[in-house]
Amino acid sequence: MLYTLWTSNTTQQGLAESDAGQSSPIDVPVVRRESHKTSMASTLPTPEPSLEHPSNVTKGYLVYDCSHRWPGSCGGWSDRISGILSTYVLAILTNRQFLINVDNPCPLENYFESKLYDWRYNKTLLGHKPSSNYYLKDDQGWKIMKILLTAKSAKPIKDFFTAHVSFVRINWDMTREFRKFYHVENYVPWITRLHFADIYRYIFDIFFQPKPFLLDIIDTVQKSKHKNATFCAHLRIGRSSTLPNDNVRTKPEHIHIMLDFIETIDKSKHDLFLATDSEKILHEFETKYSKNSILTVPGRITHIDQTKTGDVCDGFQKQLLDFLFLRTCDKLVICESGFSMMAAYWRDISEGLYCWTPYTVVPCSRYTVHDFFPKPLLSSPR
Repeated sequence: MLYTLWTSNTTQQGLAESDAGQSSPIDVPVVRRESHKTSMASTLPTPEPSLEHPSNVTKGYLVYDCSHRWPGSCGGWSDRISGILSTYVLAILTNRQFLINVDNPCPLENYFESKLYDWRYNKTLLGHKPSSNYYLKDDQGWKIMKILLTAKSAKPIKDFFTAHVSFVRINWDMTREFRKFYHVENYVPWITRLHFADIYRYIFDIFFQPKPFLLDIIDTVQKSKHKNATFCAHLRIGRSSTLPNDNVRTKPEHIHIMLDFIETIDKSKHDLFLATDSEKILHEFETKYSKNSILTVPGRITHIDQTKTGDVCDGFQKQLLDFLFLRTCDKLVICESGFSMMAAYWRDISEGLYCWTPYTVVPCSRYTVHDFFPKPLLSSPR
């Protein structure tokens, strides 16, 4: 199988000269296989080591913004990653340099280094340049999506973002709309051919390298293992005594389905790890099983978009540690939550994935999770 890869630099330079410019393709051989612990990286285009937009052709900045500089909800972790994906593609379509400005609840660059693309926003870039805020979260996202579906060139999209520095707050995954945009293949060829799972894996691989201290914590947890394999589960219930302002996500009578499935796991071969948004459920889990069978990461359970009191950075770090650890599990059960779906997308192991439904827990894969969770978890309903 061959994937055709267009480098970001080449694409941007070509489009600076012509609205429908073509890039030079590179054929990358790809072998797709599904053996246990097969690295999923072999199924993806290899990101180029230099993806920065050249400063001499950029027409301003498009900044994914989840900061304290202006009010408004950003959503949870998966909402933010969806927003980063959409803003990045919009930056390519508008020939702008893409940046990320996240300090709500805490600065993202405290936890991740830039990887193949330097996305870090610095307010000194703004200077006296004109700027505007674009709140495109939830139903407001239709404003730009309608343009994507009807425009015959990139000009209407460029005209939508008028300020030299445009701050965008969005939680929509607009992949479906991008794929319908006229001549999108000349701008973002990979979005026309990659599966959702591989698009997100590609985004993670381009942008995010966990800081060494996070990897050290994960490594310490790994070294505390008593068994050869790790079984992990994500149990998101929503409103509880831990998060009283959250929406109800899981009916109480459905929780036992996950807990019953954990009972079937061979504890002599697997250490257990549970990521959850409920202190009560986590306490019951830790009480039920031997300490020699349970792995934990430190920190306080919070919701990064809702919790405003206490050590919110400790809560943010806890969520990121849970997310990073879920990627490493030999067996992983994901639920109807973008958080664990994202972890499955970024996971290196191709087997051992399960989906928790209101009726049962069944095997699934990175490429079939939407069959089990068909409602748009990574965007608002169409």
